[in-house]
Amino acid sequence: MWATKRAYTAVISSATDSVSVAFAASPAIRNERAAANGTLLFQNYGAAHCLKRVWLSGEVKGYVVLETAGERELAKAFQAGPTFDEIASR
Repeated sequence: MWATKRAYTAVISSATDSVSVAFAASPAIRNERAAANGTLLFQNYGAAHCLKRVWLSGEVKGYVVLETAGERELAKAFQAGPTFDEIASR
């Protein structure tokens, strides 16, 4: 992950593909027990998925992704309320 001020770039990869993602975030802290695994937390609005938190494997420090205007529009339009998906690294 690379950072310049509050703008971050992360490379997210699976066994078959990878993508670079740029986002604005503020630092966050989690408990040390949870720090063993890296985790991505997505907030879902139907078929749209918004990255909300990034926790690096082995790090207590993580990032809370700032809400965008597009996400605010999704939240207004999506009546059922969001759900969350958490993806942990190996």
